[in-house]
Parts: sequence; structure tokens; C-alpha cells
Amino acid sequence: DDDGGASSSDDDEPEEATSDAAFDARHTRTLERAITAARAVARAIEQNTSIAKLWLSENNLDTVSLASWQFLSGALSGNATLTELRLDRNELDQFPEGTVHLLAKAIEETSSIAVLSIARTNLGALSETGWVALTRAIERNASITAINLSGNKLGALAQAQWGLLARAI
Repeated sequence: DDDGGASSSDDDEPEEATSDAAFDARHTRTLERAITAARAVARAIEQNTSIAKLWLSENNLDTVSLASWQFLSGALSGNATLTELRLDRNELDQFPEGTVHLLAKAIEETSSIAVLSIARTNLGALSETGWVALTRAIERNASITAINLSGNKLGALAQAQWGLLARAI
């Protein structure tokens, strides 16, 4: 029986599966490129012994994988010349699980950072563990002399979060 060219819903399933597979393949390639880019940036940070300022503002760092942050965190932690780190306009609350802790570790261990700019990063929406990690890292890094927290809508912070921030700065 010819149905006049109309397709049944069963005929649509292979097309959907193909579409899902194509999406998965594109997503995998995008993730692989992000990891490759993060490794390249990490290598550049490790090899450049005179880099003083690193501006990663507005780079959609919330889309960078945990593996990529491991490379970046390690490179930042081992850098002795970096005096300024800008992460403005990257939504820290949207970072993959564990990456805020890697960032905090890098901030704590990069003893040359004098200026830390985390403006408009949605700090007020960080998880409690992310907030604790970040404020402790700032508190423990005695070289930080300037912090930009502007545009983070911190007015809604709980009293305990304010206490951690006050102790950190």
C-alpha cells in the first residue's frame, strides 16, 4: 500500500536518532577543541616566564570542561610572574562542578597575583562550597592588594557569606 508519500511516526525515528548522533558528534568535537585550546593556553602560561597580566574576561569559561580547568589551574598555580588576573563577565555559578575549587586553588597558590578582577561573574549565586573555596583562597593569598567585585549583586548574600568575604578582604 502506498500512503501517498506521507511518512509514519516510525519513519521519523531514524531521522531523530541521526539528528541526535550528529548533535553528539558536534558537541564532542566542540569539547575536544575546548580541551585542546585550554592545553595550549596552559602551555603558554607555563612557558612564558614574563607574563604579568592574564585577561580571560568574557570568554564563556563556564563552558570549559573540568579537564580543561585542571590544565589551566595547574599552569596558573605554577606561575610566579602573573600580577593581574581578570575573569570578568564569566558566570562562575555556571562553571562545571569542581572548577570553582580549581580556580580557587590557583588563586591561592599564585603568590604573585596583586590584582584579581571577578566583576560581573554572578558571585552571589555561587554554591556554598564554591563561595567558601573562593573566599578562603583570597584570604590565604597575601599578595592580593586589589579585588574588583563590582556588578555581582552581593546584597542578597547570607550573613555567613558576608562574614567569609569580610575576613577574606
